[in-house]
Amino acid sequence: MKQNFLRKISLLCACLLPFLTPVEAQVLLSPDAQTSLLTCTPGTEAYSKFGHSAIRITDTAQGIDWVFNYGLFNFGADHFYWRFIKGETDYQLGVEDMQWFLAGNASIGRKTYEQVLDLSQAQQQLLLDKLLDNYRPENRFYRYNFVFENCATRPYRLLKQVIGFGDAGTVAMEKTDFTYRRIISYYAGHWSWLSYGINLIFGKDADKTMTLEQSFFLPEQLMDHVAQVRKQDGTPLCISDSTAPFVVDAHSWWVSPEWTTLLLCLLILLVTFRDLARKKISWWLDAFLFLVYGLLGCICCFLTFFSLHPLVGHNWNILFLSPVFFLPFVLVLFPGGRKYLLRAHLWIGLYFYIALIIRLCVGQTWHPFLFVPVAHFLHIRCCWYRNVFILGKSIPDCRITTKACFFWIFLGIGVFSSPLSATPRLTVVVAVDGLNRSCIADMRPFMPQGGLRILDEEALEMPICFSHALYGGCESLATLLMGVNPSEHGITADTYYSRSDRNIHTVLEDKSSDGIGTDLSLSPANILAPTLSDCFRMANNSEQSKIYAVGIHANPVILMAGHAANACAWLNGEEMRWATTSFYPEGLPEEADKMNVNGRFAEIAARQWTPRMDMQSYLNPTEQEKKQQKFQYTMPDDLNSSPVANDLVLELALDIQQGQKLGKDIAPDLLLLEMTVVAPRQNSDMLSCAAQEDMYLNLNQNLGFLIEQLNKRVGREHYELVLVGFPRYGLGTSRYRSANLEIKQFNVDRAAALCNTYLMAMYGHERWVDGGYLNSIYLNRTLIEQRQMSVALLQQQVSDFLMEFEGVQLAFPSNQIPCLQEKGAASLLRNSYNKKCGGDILFTLQPLWGLESQAFPSSDAESVCFFWTKSNRIMKREQADATEVKNMILSTL
Repeated sequence: MKQNFLRKISLLCACLLPFLTPVEAQVLLSPDAQTSLLTCTPGTEAYSKFGHSAIRITDTAQGIDWVFNYGLFNFGADHFYWRFIKGETDYQLGVEDMQWFLAGNASIGRKTYEQVLDLSQAQQQLLLDKLLDNYRPENRFYRYNFVFENCATRPYRLLKQVIGFGDAGTVAMEKTDFTYRRIISYYAGHWSWLSYGINLIFGKDADKTMTLEQSFFLPEQLMDHVAQVRKQDGTPLCISDSTAPFVVDAHSWWVSPEWTTLLLCLLILLVTFRDLARKKISWWLDAFLFLVYGLLGCICCFLTFFSLHPLVGHNWNILFLSPVFFLPFVLVLFPGGRKYLLRAHLWIGLYFYIALIIRLCVGQTWHPFLFVPVAHFLHIRCCWYRNVFILGKSIPDCRITTKACFFWIFLGIGVFSSPLSATPRLTVVVAVDGLNRSCIADMRPFMPQGGLRILDEEALEMPICFSHALYGGCESLATLLMGVNPSEHGITADTYYSRSDRNIHTVLEDKSSDGIGTDLSLSPANILAPTLSDCFRMANNSEQSKIYAVGIHANPVILMAGHAANACAWLNGEEMRWATTSFYPEGLPEEADKMNVNGRFAEIAARQWTPRMDMQSYLNPTEQEKKQQKFQYTMPDDLNSSPVANDLVLELALDIQQGQKLGKDIAPDLLLLEMTVVAPRQNSDMLSCAAQEDMYLNLNQNLGFLIEQLNKRVGREHYELVLVGFPRYGLGTSRYRSANLEIKQFNVDRAAALCNTYLMAMYGHERWVDGGYLNSIYLNRTLIEQRQMSVALLQQQVSDFLMEFEGVQLAFPSNQIPCLQEKGAASLLRNSYNKKCGGDILFTLQPLWGLESQAFPSSDAESVCFFWTKSNRIMKREQADATEVKNMILSTL
């Protein structure tokens, strides 16, 4: 009732607006006008499951705040449902005030995202003129088409006419990895009845691969594209972008069509055996099944042959769902017809198997649960009843075993589309330190086969960007694994400044947890947000599900293990053994302890690192590498930056998989690995030496062996692999020097000392500043409280003083950080600041400036992620934020 009321109110506003607004006269926008694309999240109704798009035009000088909405329709129109089925529904353009639009969506639980577009005054005026022209009574109605004419395609075409959307020809021709059926089913929800119905009525046309432009009929796809578009001068089209990925409703398997079909098959089987035992036929069940198949057949045939809707034509499901089933339904109603039906079982069986063969050969995607199990049971009932009641055979003579074989075949087909197989038994996440997308492309000619080659060709590749400051530590990996920025997860760098003792501490330091095989006392206690492993454990809620993390460095491994892992292990290069923390219930994995004891660790660590190719064949060998014809490294100091480290991680990971039987049962397991492509004495994530290139070749070989072993042990259909890189050095100073650009160094300790001198000049000779670390200055809170002075005042004074420093771009007191804007340089501070370990004053540096303790400016780092999975729940994008990776992985589980 509430939703119908809101729709009527919106329609009323649209009808009254012409009398309230001078639409016929041209409305001239002022220079302060703004144009936005609005995107609404999915609702609960079937028609709102895919989201909604609209255009907002605001001009405070003119008193305008209009939303142009192409999604209005009237349920009360004459013959609405009949016209909708035929594909003759008319939608209309409506105009309403922004506050009404927001209130209407908020009242039904739908969020509204806004993307403010950077348009000139002339472009905005042209767009408004076109919208007002479309709003004229003779133009506002249009024939609705779910794929080609809807609330998203209309705004897209208008914006395309006004601003071009970059290379429109490329957008129109660029292919995606998705078909109409696959992407629509994703938004409808896996295991949902809506998805079941879509697969029922969609024909072969729905299996065509879309172009990028064709995908814009979905509001989220349009929203993502607009966020990535750049104008001809290279600047972003969006000057303000407050968006987030859609959250598709999760549907329970226990109320799904698949489960219902299995229950129905079980009911048919039980009733059939009961009838055979009682020598009596339950004709009501046959009548019900033939009636349902006949009704569904009428719907499918009508849509296929008469409806104007796209994607429902050439529907080969009518081979099994046909109005012809009304004939056996009529025969069941009469005693004479029942005998005839029993005698015609051979023809029914012949038709069934011929139809099945044709259906499998036509190339239309099919869902076995739609019709095959129930249709097969109808045939079984006819066969058994004829043999028992017509021919007088006994039950054993009915070849029940043969028919049961068919039952198990089709049951198996159904199971393969059930969650037991749709959900991978094993998810393997490989995080690679320093992995760079362009380096993979450069090394591709040297990798004719192997894991990186397979992922590059078959996996869904997605560039990753970071919206917070990067210091070359594990803060980037923490963001990837937790789906939030450091402001929420608390891991701002590898280390942090402690006010209590004025020293630098490891970010995961925890004196209450003892080290096993190491002197380090570490645990995930300082992690403030749930990690990928934690969410995996909560999602499965089963002791049978196992989580293990193996890697090179302690901090990344603990971040991957989270709070919920069974165990984890990392390399202790100094003592040449595996190490872990007592935080986890299993301590050091049994397989790691065996490698320590039997000498396997030392054996692998003793391997010599020799070039895989002639030194001249590498792309960027250094002069020293050319001269000595070998790589520069020393053991054990460089163990963690050598291929041997990756070899150790791979061997232990495979031992754990085999020993713990990961992926061997229906309970899903998670295995997380940390590897590296960072070579000794490397200062850039870009290819800068032959040793680094050899690290990529080693990674390619190790990933290939990992895939080969998992294919043998688990089966390709039972696991998925995610490869993600996290930056270490970015471009590096050498790359800037090659362009005659010099990175200037900013010394934060010197800046802290000068700030202290500045405060001493005003308030007396005391230690007013404790120190500086990374992009923060720490005041002496204890002294300030003793003097009963205002902390906020001193913070503001130091911020103003810092703004005078050479190289400082912005400086803010910590109490202003939450109020900073979400875009630009200030957003890096906002997303990086965590009150638990943050300073009193935070600052950003100008371009081409970097901290002395930091190897690169934080703005030049990027990453890449490969999803090698059969799931259809990950949509390809030109770029994704690092906070989205965790949910993308979880969406496949």
